[in-house]
Amino acid sequence: MKIRVIKIGRPALPAYGALVDEYAARTARFASFENIIIKMAGDTPKDMEKLKERLAKLTAGTAGKKNLLIYLSEHGELWDSETLAGKIRTWQSHSQTSAVDFLIGGPYGLPEDVIKAAAASWSLSPAVFPSDLAWLIVNEQIYRAYAIINGSKYHHA
Repeated sequence: MKIRVIKIGRPALPAYGALVDEYAARTARFASFENIIIKMAGDTPKDMEKLKERLAKLTAGTAGKKNLLIYLSEHGELWDSETLAGKIRTWQSHSQTSAVDFLIGGPYGLPEDVIKAAAASWSLSPAVFPSDLAWLIVNEQIYRAYAIINGSKYHHA
């Protein structure tokens, strides 16, 4: 099973990319992992339609297997690190799941059709974070979840 973090919009600060790359490299030791950035021109109906088409292609699944789409929202379910680790364990045990895609919206949000198609919504906090910071936190939490699953000393709460 593949884990992907899909971020809408370019990172505003290069420093976030460097930190995300560090966590991505760590996670890749445990799992098939990828970060994907989708650049957006604006929030016109045409731009949002292009975004929906791109996301549909990315999250379509393969060979009879499906992708689970989880979008980030301050209104989603609050998952602590142990809960995320448990969810990843469960997803890995389902042979019909080809990928789990974590979707981070950009400054214009996400199309309603995409939100409705998602399997779940995850909240990092009731506070709203800039998408770059959310991107970094999601990468760190996925690494931490795999550290928990594999008994690494990284997570010692």
